[in-house]
Amino acid sequence: VKTIIVCGHYNCGAVRAALQLPSRTPGLVNCWISDIREARNQATSELAKMEPEAAVARLCELNVLRQVGAREATERCALSRHFEPMPT
Repeated sequence: VKTIIVCGHYNCGAVRAALQLPSRTPGLVNCWISDIREARNQATSELAKMEPEAAVARLCELNVLRQVGAREATERCALSRHFEPMPT
C-alpha cells in the first residue's frame, strides 16, 4: 500500500447521523457510520457534556484520531512480520 487516506472534516453529516440516528438504521447508512459510532461509544461521557454542535465537532476529531490509530496499529503489525524482536 503506497497511500492511506484518513478521512474527516468538520460539520460532517455522517458524524451527525452517528450522534442522532437510532443504533440500527436501515440500509447502508449503518455500515457507513459504524466506525464513527464506535468512536462515539468510547467518548460517551465527554460528548454528553457538550452542546450539540461542539459534540459533532469533537466526534469529527475523534473519528480522525481513531483512523490514525488504526493505521499505526496496522503498520506496527505489518512491520513485526518482517523484523525479529529486539533482544531485551
